[in-house]
Amino acid sequence: MLSEIMQAILISAYKDPEYLKRLINFFSKDFRVFVHIDKKSNINREEIKLNANVYVYKKFVVSWGGINHLRAILFLMQEALKKDKSVSYIHIISGSDIPVKKIEDFNKFENCEKIYMEHMKVKDLKSNVINRRYQYGNRLPYRDPRKRSVRVVNKIYEILHRPNSKIGKFQASQLYKGLIWLSLPRKAAEYVIDYEKKNDLVKQMKYITVPEEFFFQTILENSSFKSKIAPNNLVYNDWSEPRYNSLPAILDESDYEKISNGTYFFARKIDMSISKELVKKISNEINKF
Repeated sequence: MLSEIMQAILISAYKDPEYLKRLINFFSKDFRVFVHIDKKSNINREEIKLNANVYVYKKFVVSWGGINHLRAILFLMQEALKKDKSVSYIHIISGSDIPVKKIEDFNKFENCEKIYMEHMKVKDLKSNVINRRYQYGNRLPYRDPRKRSVRVVNKIYEILHRPNSKIGKFQASQLYKGLIWLSLPRKAAEYVIDYEKKNDLVKQMKYITVPEEFFFQTILENSSFKSKIAPNNLVYNDWSEPRYNSLPAILDESDYEKISNGTYFFARKIDMSISKELVKKISNEINKF
């Protein structure tokens, strides 16, 4: 049965359909679930459309660092706002997330006006790596900028051009960044969508590397919603060092105590070939996942 507290879970996914079905199943009895599957993926849409509360799309080819991941997430957000006017709160997660709280704990977000979002002022980071993401970016926005051939093209562009000093109308001093995995109330989501419609910021971010890590943060930090932004998101992850050849680290049983002792609602990254015991412990904690 759907909860009276209508929330929407937006999931960006590309692999492991069996795990994805578990993730969808956990939420879809109570909330609306909107899933975007990378168009390159061999996951069948019908395979994971478990019930009438689940909406599955395969609209964009998503490459790491490219513009289409942002487009996919904004598409899901628009669909969530359009299809159910009672949706009052939205969570953006990945197909490699796991919920770490019981479904009834999500009642916390009833009438919640807070935005849970990682956010850092770009200027304060003093990071050449981050600065280059918007100053020069990725000139082949539908290809992975980590690939050698793409890096060569981007390096040539960097040599021949002056750096960009802003994104859209936002000057360098107004830019913020953070992870795309965030939670926000309907009014904030509507504001972001309306801002995009009026200003076409996505088009202006086409050549930025990992643009989704600038988009929400920059818009909301420069709006009246700034005072509603909490100091962190709701996701446990480990960026301290690579584990299992992944950064953020793929989580395992050693992360359980940190997750359990925290105030998180989600954790990532999960890989069932590595995270099986952790998933089992969390499942017992939250009354079955």
